[in-house]
Amino acid sequence: MQCPDIVETGQGIFGLSALIAQLDTTWRDEQGLTADAQAQLQNNRFREAVAITWKFLDRAIIKKISQIRSLDIVRRAPRLLDGKVLHLQEGGMPRTPVVVEEMSEVLLVVYPDSDGEQYQVETVPVEVFDQPLRQRLGQRQQRKALKSDEIVALAGVAVQAPAPSDGRSCRVDAW
Repeated sequence: MQCPDIVETGQGIFGLSALIAQLDTTWRDEQGLTADAQAQLQNNRFREAVAITWKFLDRAIIKKISQIRSLDIVRRAPRLLDGKVLHLQEGGMPRTPVVVEEMSEVLLVVYPDSDGEQYQVETVPVEVFDQPLRQRLGQRQQRKALKSDEIVALAGVAVQAPAPSDGRSCRVDAW
């Protein structure tokens, strides 16, 4: 299997077609084989490549369905503190595009951790792929637990509710 990709353009070596191309036979694989055996080897490698590609396509479709389903969940989630805080009942779902594009007043997104033991507090970027945010992602500081007044100071949102009474703490990513 051969097709132009980022390898041919000098951009890198990890595109899907470049990875699949690693299954191509080499002169060493084909050395000493009859024409029929060589064709069989190439056919087997092609079938391997197709199977791997299907796995990636299946996962891409599942991911897209997940993104579409999450839109309504995010849109229906309660907004707190005059709409400045979006409270999601579960974490891990795609949310940034709909929050940025449709909920300009939302400054923070709060959701439970995957184990349900604490809450995560996430700031909302100004744009979905805003360059300064991406630059900061590479320079992210270590996570640390913050107290309510520290979150208020960082976010500029007054907390009018007590801390969770169920023993869970809040965490925020410090940039």
